[in-house]
Amino acid sequence: MFKRNLGYLGGTAVAVAFSAYVAACGGGDSSSPPPADAGLDASTAPVDGSTPPGDSGSTTDASGTTADAAADAATPDAGLDGSAAFPCSGGKPLPIFGNYLASDGTTHWLRQSASAATYSRIPAGAPASKSPPSLWLITQVCSDQQVFVAQSETSTYARVDFAQSGDSVQVCVASQGAADPMTALAAPVSVPGSATGCQGSTWTTLSKLKTDGGL
Repeated sequence: MFKRNLGYLGGTAVAVAFSAYVAACGGGDSSSPPPADAGLDASTAPVDGSTPPGDSGSTTDASGTTADAAADAATPDAGLDGSAAFPCSGGKPLPIFGNYLASDGTTHWLRQSASAATYSRIPAGAPASKSPPSLWLITQVCSDQQVFVAQSETSTYARVDFAQSGDSVQVCVASQGAADPMTALAAPVSVPGSATGCQGSTWTTLSKLKTDGGL
């Protein structure tokens, strides 16, 4: 059953990525007029008489980009709501792979195979239809921020924040049910160790199991 779900997730991930690419590249209205050029036309720009001849008044590199523009380029792009986009960097393998147990008896599997990385949560007790196991495909790792993005079996996305301390790991599902990875990443910042640091709730503390369970 795990292999069948993983195959489904892989296919879904490709389909979602392809749809997002098509929407980004071809969603414009060809009948709409092009946006106005925000830059100044050299033929109409006013001349600053206070600037001595030969002195442009700004530092420019060989490509014509001013130092101020270069500084702006280093600033993360703003989101749709005007807030800074969530930084995602590092790209290293997830450092917390293993099998863990939460205080409520839920088992958490973070596993890496030759073809995929997955996050599974198995509720305690006998299997029940009202609380089935969940399987997520890890699609993006922001190792510098201790965050990963995972895709569910229903093709929605979640952001999971983590903090490691010895054999224990704290996790926070900062967002879930997002339509795309960017929306999942845009969730408010979570704070480990705080009673309300995980979107108003506590973080989940996981203890690493001594057996790998076939990992």
